[in-house]
Amino acid sequence: MNVTDGFQSALMGVRAGMQSMQNHAENIASTSFAQGGKSPSLVESLVGLKQDQLQVMASMQVIQSLDDVIGTLLDVKA
Repeated sequence: MNVTDGFQSALMGVRAGMQSMQNHAENIASTSFAQGGKSPSLVESLVGLKQDQLQVMASMQVIQSLDDVIGTLLDVKA
């Protein structure tokens, strides 16, 4: 895997996590207004939010690590 692929994968992870967070937040908001319809449970949505947070944080750690690697390579090259 090259650095560009790593950044792309990490950015996709951040985007997916953020999109999923938005979906879970919408589910939480609609759960409080739902009138007996089929909606995801509040607990499922809250757990999903935490999972999404961890996914985004992990993806950001990958980005930070790749940034550190590039910095080190530039330092060695200079």
